[in-house]
Amino acid sequence: MTDVEFAGLASKIAKSDLNHLAAVRAKAINPTASASSGPADLNSVALKSALDDRLRMLAMDPSPKDTTPEAQRVGAIRHEIDRLALEKQRESGKKMTDAEAKAHVDEFFASTATGVTGRSGFLWLTQDSGPVPKATMTSDQIPADHAQAIRAAYAKRGVTDPTEGQMLEWYFRANAG
Repeated sequence: MTDVEFAGLASKIAKSDLNHLAAVRAKAINPTASASSGPADLNSVALKSALDDRLRMLAMDPSPKDTTPEAQRVGAIRHEIDRLALEKQRESGKKMTDAEAKAHVDEFFASTATGVTGRSGFLWLTQDSGPVPKATMTSDQIPADHAQAIRAAYAKRGVTDPTEGQMLEWYFRANAG
């Protein structure tokens, strides 16, 4: 991605996301420039490895094709895990170790979303299915009132049909914890 294309993202994504992408981009362009172990340096290798392992355990492809809803779902999960890892690192004041990164991914996979919509019974009647693991959640399981609010927020930004990944990322961020 050129500098001009990257700068064009500024108006389309949140400032925190842009800052994170800038740091990741800078590290990719010059990996030896900042061999930091501070709280702003994500242990990407350990997080990716642990996440890939957990996704495989759920029979999910850790690197699906870019345009599929599954790829967007995996992307939303990766984004949320990275975002929460950076938050934890800022709180602790240090970079996560490999073991801490693995535990962080396990914590995400153990977390659930409540009040989500499930399908069960005759003719697939929609009902509140109770807690659902965030790692296996799909955008159609987001409670209707939340989904409507997310779509409205995207519409204000000019996005008329948010993707699976956008819906999940927004829901995860709004319901963190």
